[in-house]
Amino acid sequence: MENTSTKNQNIEKSIDSSPIAMFQLVLSADGSISFLYISKDIEHIFFKADKTSFLSNPTLYLESIFQEDYHDFFTTLQTSQKEQSNWFYEFRIKEHEHNFRWIKVFANPENNVDGSTIWHGYFKDISTRKAKDESYKMIEKRFSTIIENFTEGFALIDTEGTILEISTSGKKILGFYNDENTSTIKAKLKIHPEDKAALGNLFLEVIDNQYQAKTIEFRIIMPDGSEKWLETTIHNFLENQAIKTVLLNFRDINEQVLARKQREFDARNLKSLIDNTSDIVWSVDTSFRLISFNTAYEKLIFDYIQESIYPGKNMLETLTFSQTHLALFTSYYKRAFEGETFTAQYNITYLKNLWREVSFYPIKLDGKVIGTACYGKDITERKLNEVALQKTNEQLLAAQSIAKLGYWEVDLVGENHFWSEEMYYIFELDFTQSPLNLADAIKYVHEEDREKLLEQHQLMMTENKYLNLDFRLKMPNGQIKYLVMDARLHKDENGKDIQIRITSQDITIKKKVENDVIQREKRLKAFFEKSTEGIAIVNADKKIIDISPVGKKIFGINTLEEYDKNLVHPDDLIGLRLAFQQVYEQPDSSPTASFRYIKTNGELLWIETHFNNQLTEPSIQGIIMNFMDITKRKKAEQLLKSEQYLLRTIIDNLPLNVYVKDLASRKTLINKAELEYLGFKDEKEGIGKSDYETFTAEYAKIFIEEDQTVFNTGEAIINKETLIEDPTKRRVWYLLSKIPLVNEQGKIDRLIGISIDITEQKLVQEQLIASELMFKNLAKSVPGVVYQLCIEADGTTHFPYLSAKIQEIFGIDFDNNARDLAKYIYSEDKTTFLNSVYLSMVSRSNWNYEGRILTDNGELKWFQGISSPTFLGDKIIFNGILIDITERKNAEESKKHLRQLELSLEKEKEINLLKSRFISFASHEFRTPLATIVTSIDILGIYINMLSDVETKEKLKHHLNRVTSQANRLTEMLSDVLLLEKSANDKINLELEYLDITSLIKDINNQYYHDRKDNRKLELVLPEENKEIYSDASLLKHIINNLIDNAFKYSTNAPNPSLSLEVNDQDFKIIIQDYGIGIPPEDQKHLFEIFFRANNVLNIDGTGLGLNITKEFTHKLGGTISFKSEIGKGTIFTLVFPKQYH
Repeated sequence: MENTSTKNQNIEKSIDSSPIAMFQLVLSADGSISFLYISKDIEHIFFKADKTSFLSNPTLYLESIFQEDYHDFFTTLQTSQKEQSNWFYEFRIKEHEHNFRWIKVFANPENNVDGSTIWHGYFKDISTRKAKDESYKMIEKRFSTIIENFTEGFALIDTEGTILEISTSGKKILGFYNDENTSTIKAKLKIHPEDKAALGNLFLEVIDNQYQAKTIEFRIIMPDGSEKWLETTIHNFLENQAIKTVLLNFRDINEQVLARKQREFDARNLKSLIDNTSDIVWSVDTSFRLISFNTAYEKLIFDYIQESIYPGKNMLETLTFSQTHLALFTSYYKRAFEGETFTAQYNITYLKNLWREVSFYPIKLDGKVIGTACYGKDITERKLNEVALQKTNEQLLAAQSIAKLGYWEVDLVGENHFWSEEMYYIFELDFTQSPLNLADAIKYVHEEDREKLLEQHQLMMTENKYLNLDFRLKMPNGQIKYLVMDARLHKDENGKDIQIRITSQDITIKKKVENDVIQREKRLKAFFEKSTEGIAIVNADKKIIDISPVGKKIFGINTLEEYDKNLVHPDDLIGLRLAFQQVYEQPDSSPTASFRYIKTNGELLWIETHFNNQLTEPSIQGIIMNFMDITKRKKAEQLLKSEQYLLRTIIDNLPLNVYVKDLASRKTLINKAELEYLGFKDEKEGIGKSDYETFTAEYAKIFIEEDQTVFNTGEAIINKETLIEDPTKRRVWYLLSKIPLVNEQGKIDRLIGISIDITEQKLVQEQLIASELMFKNLAKSVPGVVYQLCIEADGTTHFPYLSAKIQEIFGIDFDNNARDLAKYIYSEDKTTFLNSVYLSMVSRSNWNYEGRILTDNGELKWFQGISSPTFLGDKIIFNGILIDITERKNAEESKKHLRQLELSLEKEKEINLLKSRFISFASHEFRTPLATIVTSIDILGIYINMLSDVETKEKLKHHLNRVTSQANRLTEMLSDVLLLEKSANDKINLELEYLDITSLIKDINNQYYHDRKDNRKLELVLPEENKEIYSDASLLKHIINNLIDNAFKYSTNAPNPSLSLEVNDQDFKIIIQDYGIGIPPEDQKHLFEIFFRANNVLNIDGTGLGLNITKEFTHKLGGTISFKSEIGKGTIFTLVFPKQYH
């Protein structure tokens, strides 16, 4: 029976698992405080507290209470003692220097006779609730601020229309500035006379309908006499006891209304303009039906199809006269329906080569395109002019392109100057401007070059010399251009100067290139000397001819002579040489190489080098090496790569579903278990997907709401049990956790999700409950007392289970006396009873005993006890049944009453039949709980492997292996018991067939013994050709497999067992030999008895049923079984069967 100490321990465990810290506190008569009990959750209440230290020195932890709360903590405790009322107080405790927790204490007082008081209660962390209270206060304050700063107006008015309360923005809208510091106006709105009736009717309608809100636009007369348009929503709060008013929510829409009225006016004017224009205007909806059109369009369409048009007509039908026209406008309309605004030009070749230009404007309603408006005009004349102009321009551009010169004719007589297109480009002038005259052009010349240009011009004019000059132009934007100019004077037939003909060319780029080369050489030198990276120049002989100061510092040298290429790490020489070879052979390439360099002081550096071939560059004539010391980066990369690989390996091999999501709930990392669950081939397939793409909308909504809760609150979801349907529609239980991840800026930008499939545990729980219920029902239906007896290591006994039929059958009080059955054994039978139990324990054999019980009412009853012992560590468990055989015993002793004897015999047969049925029923029914136990063992094995404490893990594994072994043994025993029961009742039907005995033996070996963990194998000696027999394949497999299994089991660390087959005309013989422990001579005669096991195999798992079943099956097939055995040398079993069994 469960003692009080055990119960207290269970209660304490239950309390310790509670989310609050339970306690018993004593306030002594002298005012001192001590704790009689505190649960282990105290460590979650007081910072760095543990149960033991808190009980020994509570004052140390109570001193962590905030100074402002410390006094009231004890004051409320004393008040509770004085008034005998519940002690309730909320206080703060310091957790860190700048952090605290809110704690609630609640306890019931109880006075003791010694003047002390004991409180039974708990401490609870209420920091989350307190934070929410503060949040609610802040929300209320923010809401009040929002109302006061809202751009719309709010006002409360009574049924008479008097303003009782109004917001600041409302006063501003209505023009009430007389009292800025109060929300009370006590004034009435002055409504425009034309709007009073409509507003009054709406006001009455809202008052009559409490739950309706109405919106209206109306005008008010402002204090300055001006009008203002308002949009107002009226709400009825007359039934609200806190308000009892009507709420007006209004906003100033004066500008919108005036703008709307202006748009209406403009629309009317636009319609008049459209109807009177010679251009065509029309509109269609998205079904190509005509909405509206002007007169010009109506006339045009009539000219096309000789039919009148009307609103609603399908416009595509009006274009059927030309398939080209139809396809063109169908595409135009579709572009407009997609929201595009555009202008198109098209040629109507079948109508005298006319050109038209049509603009399409999508018509939108609530953001959706419902049609398009079209505006078209005749552009035939413009097109003809454009074609002619384009041809001329093309010819001119071609000439300029060929010459690459600007041409300028300066008219010395009038103002008829000419510029080519190139001249406009040079002076950056618009083509629409007139060419510059000579005086204006000279203004562009740089002031430093202007005098020289004028001198050359004067020489040309006076001496008729050819002018060729380079000079600079200074553009209005400050840009400098370089020009080379050739100029010649042109005279008329009378020798009069009439024109200067000039060709000019922009040489700015050429000049810049020349200057850039000079500057580049300067910058290159400065870069070489000041670069933060190392730079070296290598000649064609692969010898460093120059190196920068930083380069010398990296290599640890002072002069070039100190550099030794042999200090490059041997493993990196090939890669470095290949990079050199590539840059030599492929001058345009820029290879990169990383290598290790050993300095003269032994220090190892990682160098990263970029190569650039400049052998053809006159100022360099070498290969440039840019290099830098990347030792720190290499070490960091190797460390990071190792850590990332380790972390990813751990995540991918965890028996958990792990994933990471971003703020949009899209997956950015998925481990192998989650990929398999979602049905993705690889991680790329799942990255970026949200739950809406992998789950139903119902589950996706739930999961994403959970994500957003974690993101918004920063609080993790831990071990939440969740039932969902996986992608295969299977209902699965998961233990779900979602934890926020914080980035370097301290903000939550991701979360990690972890889920564990606990479906099997859930099923185990359900099956365990069902199994317990089934067992109880089974015990009720069994014609006897079902029991489980446990014998402890110290010899004490107790019954973990005893069915209630003990009182019905044997008259023993179930509640008070049944747990001590030994005292009811009849005194004359006690010795034999105890000896039988002892013999069963020692021999590890089944217990079958008949004896007498003296009941509470003095009646002597016979009973039969049947059970089998199970050894669990130091304990022995007997599971069995007690049957009342009093009637049978009385019948045996009373030969005079033959009829009674016959009845007793029938009763015994019935009991034996029930016993057989019970064994069959129990064997079958025990399979379900055994399967559940095996499943639970597998699940426990997974959880044990997840433990970090190695010592605890190994201990648990040891005990789990023992449980597994016993579960497997019990399963094997149940299977064997069922076979025996079937065989005893002749329920095994033979299925005789022709079969190849050689192939059957090979199949057994390949299936069960081909790949053993201990690398042992079965040595086969079989005929070369197949041997056909006529027998039952299933029974033969069971017989042979059982003997081979025994041969391996009882010959550990011995030579391989063997099987040989001999076949003749009449029969076939199978010989199975092992070289194991052998069978003791004294046990050999009992070897085929049920439940018998030799005394040298008790430490080896087995049921004692295998050989009995083997012998039964051998006889069913008309065969014989025999054996020879010698201790320490092994055993030989010989099977002989008829070749043709009928």
